[in-house]
Amino acid sequence: MASMASPNDPVFWLHHSNVDRLWARWQSIHQAEGYHPTGAGGEVGPAGHNLNDAMSPFGVKPIEVLSIQNLGYSYA
Repeated sequence: MASMASPNDPVFWLHHSNVDRLWARWQSIHQAEGYHPTGAGGEVGPAGHNLNDAMSPFGVKPIEVLSIQNLGYSYA
């Protein structure tokens, strides 16, 4: 993965798409369950893993990508 050639492999896309699908399914089953760690109330994870931490190298926060509906897609 260090060479960044893995995204050229179709298996890479199948794997990551399935991880996204499983995450969406888990969220639909466990709607009352929040994201852990939140960074509040003692639930603090490593830097870049908390709900409002920017993820390197993308600069996106977990809170911005938790909902697939907010990202504009869904699974049947």
